[in-house]
Parts: sequence; structure tokens; C-alpha cells
Amino acid sequence: MKKHSKILLITVMLLLLCPLSALAGNYTSSVMGISFTLSDSWQLESDGGDSMFYTHKYGENEAIGLYSVDFDATSIDDFSSDEWKSFCDSIYSNENLASSMVNETTGARANAKVTSDSAPITGYETYNGIKYFRYEKAYTASGVGYNNTAFYDTCFLTVQGGKLYSFDYSRKTISNNFRDFSAMLDTMSFDNVIKITVNGERVYPDSDPVIAYGRTLVPIRAIAEKMGYTVSWNGEYKLVTMTSYDGNVTLHFGIGDYTALRSSGASIEQISLDVPPAILSGRTYLPVRAVAEAMNATVNWNAGSRTVEITY
Repeated sequence: MKKHSKILLITVMLLLLCPLSALAGNYTSSVMGISFTLSDSWQLESDGGDSMFYTHKYGENEAIGLYSVDFDATSIDDFSSDEWKSFCDSIYSNENLASSMVNETTGARANAKVTSDSAPITGYETYNGIKYFRYEKAYTASGVGYNNTAFYDTCFLTVQGGKLYSFDYSRKTISNNFRDFSAMLDTMSFDNVIKITVNGERVYPDSDPVIAYGRTLVPIRAIAEKMGYTVSWNGEYKLVTMTSYDGNVTLHFGIGDYTALRSSGASIEQISLDVPPAILSGRTYLPVRAVAEAMNATVNWNAGSRTVEITY
């Protein structure tokens, strides 16, 4: 799994006031491909494109961080709960947490020491139809500015559209507005799914396309059939064969092979692939540009709408 840098904790000096009525603001990140609603008790501290960071206006040392990174997987279920736990254990290690602590007065590193209060709590939860891996850790920080201060961090991980998302909530245990965080998850929607069109008409594969090594891979059957091809699978040789309806053109793509074959009559042509076909989450994925061009189609990538436009 790819590691990604995250701000685990930010501390701010706030007066502990009575909260205002919890109105809500709507937020969208086109870079992250998400939209959500969050109580206006939270203020946006930073927007780094693939990260957003909020602090609570009235709670003490409460923060919400949203992060995304390109990820070679199609689902949260591509990894086991033990693998996700191990990943979170490394991110939320006592050493990493300690290095993130700053002196609340000077803003300098606090040279704090962190000890775990209990074993992390883990499990799966679903919000707004999206499955997340939940990881919670309670710990105590001691050092300059931290007199045995108790903290609690909760992280929700999911995989959508070829990205790993981490939504994090951290707080001192003396304040708790987790309900705002869970309400945010209940409104979270993802619009980063790669879309496919053939001659301007949307095609819906049976699972989402993914980006691997800078190339878009798709479950090919729906697209091939839309373009006038039948698709067959040879499990013994791990070979995908596509044949035009008139029988004049046959394409062969082997799992893991960087070369495909195109036969038309007595002519056989080798096609070099930048990224080979792969089996992901039990489904066969092929590089869509190579397949479409082998069918004499043109391919355009519309970055604004995240759409692969095939003209055939």
C-alpha cells in the first residue's frame, strides 16, 4: 500500500464558548472528487487540493482532515481488515503522533511522548451507502505543553474510483463533536468515478474503471459489445479474445502481457501496451485506449469531466 503524508493533529488556542446553532455548509473538492455537508461550527483551515483541514470553532483541539491519494485498488475489500489495521497502526504509531505535537504557546515541536491508552478499535461501517474501515485510537501525550493530555483519533478509510480516501477526526477527550463528523459522512458523495462514452453515449461497465500507472483500465465487455465485438475468456491461458460481429477482426489480450495481437484476415499485428491487462477484485481489466485504437477508434481524455471519450 502506498503511504501518504497526513497532518495527524493541529492544536489551536480557542476560548471554550457555548456552541452556536449547528447550521451546515456544503463543500466540494473537484480535485478529491467529493461533495459533503459539514456543520458551520467548523472552519476551513487549509485546502491543499488533495487534502482539506477543518478545526472546530468552539470545541477544544478538535480537527477534521480529509485526504486522498491515487491508489491501485478498486474497493476497500481488496485488502483484509488485518492489512488495513496494519496500515493504520503505522500511520498512527506513537512515534508519528509524538512528532506531530507542537507547543500550544510557541508553535514549536513539543518533544512530546505518546503512550497508547488501549488497543485500537477497528471494524467496518457504512455511511451513505459507502463502506469504510474504521480505526480508533486513544492515547496520552506528555511533554512541553502537554500535561498527560488525553487524545482520541478516529480514521475512516475507503477506496473509490482509484483513490484511497482517509477521513480523520481528532480531539482532546474533554470535548466531543463526533456527531458532526458522522453526519458529514452521511452526506459524503463521490464524483471521481471515471466515465466512458462511445460516440457520445455513456457506457456503464459492471465495475468502475481505474487508473494504474497513468493509464485507464476498464472491464471491457460492455464497451466492446457497444463497439460491435463479442468477448470471450479463456481461464486456462488467462486470455481475453474479442471478435468483431462480422468476424473480420480478432483481438487477443493476455493477463500480464505487454503485447497484444490483432488479426484481420491473413494479417497479424502486434500491439505494444504501456500497462498490461490485469485481474483486480476478481474482474479482468484492460487498457481502454489500446483496445479502442485496436478497433480503429479514436480516444480522448476529458480531464474536466473525468471521461474517456471513444469515437467509433
